[in-house]
Amino acid sequence: MKSSFALGKEEEAFNITGSSVRVIIPFSRNRFRIKQDEQVQVLFDKERTVLSMLRTNLNMTVRELSDLSGINSSNVLSTISVLKSKGLLTREGSKKKGRWIVTI
Repeated sequence: MKSSFALGKEEEAFNITGSSVRVIIPFSRNRFRIKQDEQVQVLFDKERTVLSMLRTNLNMTVRELSDLSGINSSNVLSTISVLKSKGLLTREGSKKKGRWIVTI
């Protein structure tokens, strides 16, 4: 007996044959490359989302970023940390009254 469930046009989510099950778990790791000071930075979807939101409002809090983007707060914090380590984001001022500086 063979059974399968289709994800899209030609991909199967799972395929059952005899005594085995093959499962495909789709996910997106879309990358976006930017060039900064002769270095190429790779940005993932969450990083691009956070950067684009901060460009529109430099005073956004982590909670606001989380609420508007649909990314949970801990992921927003880790994304901010990654962006800081890549040199693409810095914080000016205090946590409450400061603002973000997007360097690209």
